[in-house]
Amino acid sequence: MMFSYLNKRSESDFFHSIPYHRETVYLSFTAAAMTWIWGIVIVSLTVSGILWGVHPYAVFAVTDLLQLGLAYFLSTAFIAGIALVAMMLTGTVATNLFLFMLIAGFVRVFGWLTTSCLEKLAPVYDISFSAGRFLDPSFSLPYKLLEKSFNSYNSQSFLSNPSLLVYTGVCALLLFIVAGVLYRFRKSEMAGNSAPNRILQHVYRCAFTLPFVLMLVAQLLSGSTDATWLIVNAVGVLLVYFLYELITTKKLKRLIAAAPFLGVLALVGGI
Repeated sequence: MMFSYLNKRSESDFFHSIPYHRETVYLSFTAAAMTWIWGIVIVSLTVSGILWGVHPYAVFAVTDLLQLGLAYFLSTAFIAGIALVAMMLTGTVATNLFLFMLIAGFVRVFGWLTTSCLEKLAPVYDISFSAGRFLDPSFSLPYKLLEKSFNSYNSQSFLSNPSLLVYTGVCALLLFIVAGVLYRFRKSEMAGNSAPNRILQHVYRCAFTLPFVLMLVAQLLSGSTDATWLIVNAVGVLLVYFLYELITTKKLKRLIAAAPFLGVLALVGGI
């Protein structure tokens, strides 16, 4: 909401022309957004703590509440950082959301599919070793909190996991820095456009479709001979690829120009 003006040309021109440094505007708007987000977290945790504290039969540790608060602070900062980067690289609401999903899930999905294929090809490889767990989809603080909200019996041991907390905090900080640098050099003309230029439009579209291509590759590596599912997955890849282009550009003629880049996806999938 704070940066929605980046998607409207007239509003973008206004905010890009006011006599303030880009860094000042970025930090002010980001601080306002995070104050709103973290204010909700603080109020929610405070009210919950008071209610559980006065309950005659409830027993809970204050340290658990503090750890939960820290987890929410880091998770919301991480998610907000992803949203900021996505908005700085795109100029429409649709591409904001698509790129948000891409940044939030691409590394996880790519890592999961890659390590899954490696485990099939090389039994000696174990995802739990070294950097492998950082590519594990479950090694994510927002994911753990979401899982806990649906499973009240889920252990809170992950809240005291220093590596997970530090990893989330460092990623959030890096995302805020990257978003600030992108905002510093962002052009007002990007507002209303799906990408800054044609090259990045191709990159975004291919990157968004790549996880679906890798799912098809993983199915082939698993030795599946079910032609029906292979055809379904292949058609799914084409639908995702062309629907992304159609939704983000709203131009049918752009589908023809996008078709040759399917070769890039085939090449990456083969590699």
